[in-house]
Formats: sequence, structure tokens, C-alpha cells
Amino acid sequence: MLQYLLVLAVLAIALYVISVPLLSARRASAIASDDVRALEAARDSKLQEIRDAEMDMRTGKLSDEDYQAIDTTLRSEAVQILERLDDAVAHEDAARAAEAAGDTPAPRGTPVDSADDRLPSAR
Repeated sequence: MLQYLLVLAVLAIALYVISVPLLSARRASAIASDDVRALEAARDSKLQEIRDAEMDMRTGKLSDEDYQAIDTTLRSEAVQILERLDDAVAHEDAARAAEAAGDTPAPRGTPVDSADDRLPSAR
């Protein structure tokens, strides 16, 4: 009877050791997916704000000076959201690739590829 319990304990430990990396990769993928969805919603909201400001300017609710100030602020915020979205999508792709390969994903915040690699140098 003791032998059966020992075998059962060894099997449970082996199952745990094998499943931990798989579960952590799925969790990382789910977190990355949630981040992407939240950033996509923020992007859509910011674009709607830009459209609303344009409509307010066209209907005379905003002066040209006020519109320029608001538009500049909204567009810079939109650019920041888009940059964060690009990073989150890259992280999500890396997490999916790691999950498919059976590896553990890179820690959050680890750059997958830098903007320098994607854009030609202006120097």
C-alpha cells in the first residue's frame, strides 16, 4: 500500500513540474490579450474624441485656436496609445510563439523588437 502512495506522489509531482511552464505561458498570453483589448478600446475612444472635436469646430462650438490646442493634445495622446498598443501586440505575438514552442514567454516589459529595428534611421 505504501508503494502505491509513493508512486502516486511521484506522478503528482511529475505532473506538476510538467504543467507549470504550460500554464504560465497561457496566463501570460491571456494577460497580453487583455492588455491589447484595453488598448484597442482606448485607441477607439481617443479617435472618437478627435472626431468629436472636429465636429465641434465645424459647428462653431470651438474656435480655431481652441480646436488646435485640443487636437494637438488628443493626437499626442493617441500616438502614445498606438505605441503602447504596438508593444502589447508584439508581446502577445511573442507569448503565442513561446506557447507554441513550449517555452516560457519573455517577462513583461522585455522588448521584443525595438523601434530602431522597424524604422530606418534618420541620421
